[in-house]
Amino acid sequence: MRCKSIILLTIAFLALPLVAYGKGGVAEQGHYSAPWTYTQDYSGWGPACYYGQDVHVVYEATNTWTWVLYKNGDVRETLVQNGVARVYDMAGNLLDTRPFHVTERFFDAGGDVAIRNEYGGGAVWYQVSHNPYSVKLEDYYYVWKIPGVYDFRMINRNGAASCSWVSGDCEGGAWPPHLPHP
Repeated sequence: MRCKSIILLTIAFLALPLVAYGKGGVAEQGHYSAPWTYTQDYSGWGPACYYGQDVHVVYEATNTWTWVLYKNGDVRETLVQNGVARVYDMAGNLLDTRPFHVTERFFDAGGDVAIRNEYGGGAVWYQVSHNPYSVKLEDYYYVWKIPGVYDFRMINRNGAASCSWVSGDCEGGAWPPHLPHP
């Protein structure tokens, strides 16, 4: 009886990866990190509401991606950015320095929206094809945040998308964003 239990346990343990990855199995997966810099001017919205004036923000962070491409073409990606936001008035005077954070996750069944990017040194990552509103995108979640100053969110489930932001006493779109339940 004990031997039979061990055999059944061993078979169940060996079958676990097949259940975990579904029918398609994993074709490839990866992890990529790189420094990232972005600048944006805000006039009358976003962090400008918090500071009470138009602002120029310099974002510096480390991008960290993880991704899985399944044999059936499905793509699952997670991006995390952690860094700093330097906020300047439009004359170039530093007003504030704050932490900065982004989280992006998406699932694209069949890979019809995801774009593969390749860089020298073997680095690979996936992104949504500049259309996070696509009806072909099964699940998308994006948060861009300067904690206490600015919070931007976008979510999409099969084309049912919502995008909104809040900063100081201002907000754009319906806050917080809502999606229908799956």
